[in-house]
Amino acid sequence: MPLPPLPPGFQIDGAPTAAASLGRPILRKAPDVPAPRDPLAVRKDQLDIKMKERELAKPEGVKGGDAEKVAQEQAAGFYRRALYADALYNAKPQVQPRSALTQIGVNMLPEPLVQEKRSPQRREAENIADEFIRAKLRRESGAVIAPEEMAKEYDVYFPSPGDKPEDFARKAEFRKQAIAALRTQSGPLYRKINVDVANDLRRRAAQLRQGDAKARSKAPAAKQGGVKFLGFEGE
Repeated sequence: MPLPPLPPGFQIDGAPTAAASLGRPILRKAPDVPAPRDPLAVRKDQLDIKMKERELAKPEGVKGGDAEKVAQEQAAGFYRRALYADALYNAKPQVQPRSALTQIGVNMLPEPLVQEKRSPQRREAENIADEFIRAKLRRESGAVIAPEEMAKEYDVYFPSPGDKPEDFARKAEFRKQAIAALRTQSGPLYRKINVDVANDLRRRAAQLRQGDAKARSKAPAAKQGGVKFLGFEGE
């Protein structure tokens, strides 16, 4: 006698059992076999998982597009500092580095005495250079900058004792490359910074034209003589 049709989703288990020996087939539910998925849907799920992993890996409180925006804003701040410092440095008359022999003598003097006897032009040039270096290094590491690291970077980007004109040109090009890297990291924000820095430089130049001559006429005369050691005097 033929068996009646099976209910949907069921199959006859042919294993010998007590029930089967009595002529009653055992009905078991067939295992669910998932229907084949669209490859595009599978790929979308994989991408969603990867995006979720990236979200979870970001700092707490910074999600989605906010992380990129924050990174660009941070880079833009350092870009502005480096761009402005380089422009100021290039606008000043070139302060020639000390000769190697003079620098050896300066290194033997107490630091407070060296600081006191530096010319205003050298002091300003070195302060501007320090600002450029801090903007670059703080963007790269975010940590406190050690004096030896500052000295090393100074030798890379600014004139040092014993340098020749070709060294000056190469170091100026290195500064341009460092600024270009910060500009790239700033995203679209660099355009506004370029305008702001240009305006700041114009205002500064106008202020210097209006008041610099008067301020210098009232300044006390520079002291003559002072410390002189291996050609070092007020420098």
